[in-house]
Amino acid sequence: MGNTASDVKDDEKSSYERCSWYIIEIDGSHELPEEAEEEAMAAIEGERYETEGKLVLEEIMNADEQYLRYDDQYYDPVVEKEGDTSYLTAHKTTPETGPLTLENGIGDDIVVDLSLTYEGDDFLSETVEIEEGNDVKIASEKGYPYGSYEGTLETETLSENIGWTAASQKVKREPRYDIHEEYVQGPWVGDYDTRPCSWDEDGELKR
Repeated sequence: MGNTASDVKDDEKSSYERCSWYIIEIDGSHELPEEAEEEAMAAIEGERYETEGKLVLEEIMNADEQYLRYDDQYYDPVVEKEGDTSYLTAHKTTPETGPLTLENGIGDDIVVDLSLTYEGDDFLSETVEIEEGNDVKIASEKGYPYGSYEGTLETETLSENIGWTAASQKVKREPRYDIHEEYVQGPWVGDYDTRPCSWDEDGELKR
């Protein structure tokens, strides 16, 4: 399959097609345009990068919704403008996935006892009722940061150990378990089979 991408060439000032991977690696599988990589590294290694006009990094990604990764560290790129000058900073962060979803695949209403740990520490413990054929999202005040989750899921007819690692790079995935009478299916957090982003000399994504 080709790149997961959206075309942002509706602006004459934009010369690069945008990559829509949730996490864009600087030192990994992606091949960033040279100018974009230089901008990102300057912001990561220094306090702030500035340039007259538009940032190339701003063309290849949406800084409000996507993250950079370098040397196993995630960064939140922040773009600010003052007149014709653009400023780029990169703040260390931990991206999040969407909330856990539980779906009732039993032909009756169920009560689910759920407990989770995150990186070995208590994360949440809840009892939820799910009507027949419905699903519920399990909210957390802590969000669902990248990392490893383990726990137990119990109903009247089953008790299952569950777990997943949140480390998606292509899309922001939501962990999901389908609950049946004697088993559960999930967590469905695998990435789609899409190529890492790289650009040709015309600024188009290679497919």
